[in-house]
Amino acid sequence: MLSRILPILLCLVFSPLQNTNAAIELPAVIGNHAVLQMDMKVPIWGKADPGTEITVTFADQTVTAITDESGDWRADLAPLEASAEGRKLIIAGGGERIVLKDILVGVVWLCGGQSNMEWSVRESMNPKEEMAAGDLPWLRCINAPRRLSATPEFTVDARWKVSTPKTCGDFTAVGTYMARRIHEELGVPVGLLDVNYGGTRIEAWIDLDSFAAHPRFRGRIREELFGANGPKGELTPEMPEVQLTDPAVLFNGMTAAFVPYAIQGAIWYQGEANDSQEEAEEYKELLPLMIHAWRKQWDSDFAFGIVQLAAYLAVSDDPVQGGWAYIRNAQDFTHRIVSNTGMAVLTDIGDARDIHPLNKQDVGRRLADWALNRCHGRSDLPESGPFYLRSKVDGNAMVLEF
Repeated sequence: MLSRILPILLCLVFSPLQNTNAAIELPAVIGNHAVLQMDMKVPIWGKADPGTEITVTFADQTVTAITDESGDWRADLAPLEASAEGRKLIIAGGGERIVLKDILVGVVWLCGGQSNMEWSVRESMNPKEEMAAGDLPWLRCINAPRRLSATPEFTVDARWKVSTPKTCGDFTAVGTYMARRIHEELGVPVGLLDVNYGGTRIEAWIDLDSFAAHPRFRGRIREELFGANGPKGELTPEMPEVQLTDPAVLFNGMTAAFVPYAIQGAIWYQGEANDSQEEAEEYKELLPLMIHAWRKQWDSDFAFGIVQLAAYLAVSDDPVQGGWAYIRNAQDFTHRIVSNTGMAVLTDIGDARDIHPLNKQDVGRRLADWALNRCHGRSDLPESGPFYLRSKVDGNAMVLEF
């Protein structure tokens, strides 16, 4: 085990600190072209020398913070009204003044999961037409690069991009079509935090502290990290050399850099990589655990939209789809027991031949309708679904209502 830990320790000892010449460090999500969340307090945070007074100015507000002994600071802007006017966000302290430009205010959604959330506009249905319609200055996206980490990262190597016909092809397709529908109804800017990684299990997206507090998973996670003869005490972030299947490594390497950025909510399209029947039973606990863990990290009971796995494989007289059916059941179970969640059902718009169905437009629109209902009082739109309501016999046919 020491041979796996040593490279991590050497990196920590000999790697130079980021931006050592800068008085103020900011995470990438606080950058030019950002969208700030409307109607709730907006944390602005970063690093500086201990004791530095930091001043944050935006939209006729000025707030201050003092950097603590660890070099961390945070200042919260009061709730902001939606605005498509690009304004300046100014952060000053320690003799440095950072001016961030073209900052909008609207709604912000975190788009998480594996490949079907990662799937881009360019790869989805009608890409030429959709990219040609991408001149949307109110839509911005920041994409976290794939990264594994043993400890939570302060930032990622990414920047906000404004939607244009040239840039939008790389945006998450599900998030993009959700954003377009939201803007169509609300007329406000939309920001997407594109934080996903194809082929990954849900365990990698849950922080270690949450596993450590869970009676079912605590022992198993320790054994996965350190082996049967590993330490028996508290779980700590000082893990051996990380692997993609390890718990917490994607939360640490990708998600953590966006905490506590103010968001309206999160959407989640994942489950294919946890698709055995045994794993699907665990998923009934893992998905609620992750939702609670993220809400604790953000200190917010934000809305959480679940994308139920789409139909896949050919129709059979023996309608058993193994783990996927159990995962769908676990997703439905989570939607019913965890508050402030919704679920977009995709059974009717999957592709029997393709695990990555190209129709991401309807996925985004269904999520948007749920978000508009749940977060913006649009009771005329579906809260989730479509769900089965009732059936009746009509001659030699059965009529189902949804």
